[in-house]
Amino acid sequence: MKITIRLFKGQWLFPGEISLKSQKPKKFDIRHSITHHDIFIQIAAPQKINNNKGNSPLRWVRLDEIKKVNPTNLVSKVLFHAQKSLALMMLISTLGLGFLVGCATKPSPSGGTVSTKSGLSSPDLPNPSLMNLNLSGQQTSPQYSPSGEKLIFVAWDRSSHQNRQVYEFDLTLKKETRLTFQDGLAKTPSYWNENSIIYSSNTDEIKERFFTANQSELDQSSDIYLNENNVEEIARLTTRPGLDELGLKDPWSKDRLFFVSKSPIPGIYSLDIGTSGRVLLAKGHFESFFIHKGLRSLIALELIGPRTRLVQIDLKSKKISHLPAPSDSVFAVSATPWEGLVLIAEPASPSESQIIFWNPQTNCLTPWLRLRGRVTNLQAPERNGQFAVSIVKDQTEGIFLLESPAQTPTCVNAPQSRYD
Repeated sequence: MKITIRLFKGQWLFPGEISLKSQKPKKFDIRHSITHHDIFIQIAAPQKINNNKGNSPLRWVRLDEIKKVNPTNLVSKVLFHAQKSLALMMLISTLGLGFLVGCATKPSPSGGTVSTKSGLSSPDLPNPSLMNLNLSGQQTSPQYSPSGEKLIFVAWDRSSHQNRQVYEFDLTLKKETRLTFQDGLAKTPSYWNENSIIYSSNTDEIKERFFTANQSELDQSSDIYLNENNVEEIARLTTRPGLDELGLKDPWSKDRLFFVSKSPIPGIYSLDIGTSGRVLLAKGHFESFFIHKGLRSLIALELIGPRTRLVQIDLKSKKISHLPAPSDSVFAVSATPWEGLVLIAEPASPSESQIIFWNPQTNCLTPWLRLRGRVTNLQAPERNGQFAVSIVKDQTEGIFLLESPAQTPTCVNAPQSRYD
């Protein structure tokens, strides 16, 4: 069975035909993959075809020009593994939705793949380089300093300590510094300012509840602390039994922070560190959240049984709304340097994560890349630069840096939400 689709100047970077086959061709010029299908490309000799409709910025190129004009080597010619008619029709449908911008993959330096999401039309974002910080042990929870010159994170399984401690990495000097020396677990750090940090720890909970709580309860307990200017005296900001974590400074107040608490009422709270007054902003079991300055809101990842949903908490009106997230299995969510855009990590397969740009106002998606492993944290600097991401791969968690796209990610259509 063979199906041939003509591609003209307004549809493709080069003229040719797309043929779908169930067998691997004997001859091809370029090989790629899309989802679980391999794509084999053959480039026919350019033909002069009149196409005066519209003013397409695309132009025809020869095979030897493709790498110069289009480094991602977008595809043309033969798809195989379409063994069933349903799969074949899905592939034909995908081609009809705009093969030029929506259906290409390429290897990433991490061993993952850069891909788009089936059925979406989006620009071909450049393949980012994935840089391993090569830190010892395991690491998670990266957060940038306000200047973007330092990265704070949690590390464990090291020769000097097995429990979780907070470190800071200077991106210019390529040097790390240990910031906490806790008897218990230190986690979820963030910056209060360039030289001061917030983090959670269960050290005091262990001392206060040693005879009344078991080890599991102590591991699930923590309070929030403020260490200003790296001095030895550390301020304990929360004192109630239970789990308080994920503290983030309010950028519009000098004395307020937001945090997640699991008791007595699970939810996201605000805390005035001058008066110790706390206010419940939203009830629920929240995995993470970030501050969206453009919307003056908190965007939070809420757990509902095995599923997730994204919640917006308007800090002015105190209104809580559920966002039409593209997935009900979001791993992590982060702000981006571009106003209105959010970065989301979701499962792409049992062994891969997909990272996409998302505009919650228009529900518009721009798939960016796929990585092997499960993404657990995403963090963007205030300006264009490198995204920090923590990934669990082969039962080991580590932190990597991803080069940010040079141009603002855009897309042309909005898929239906899974909550609709």
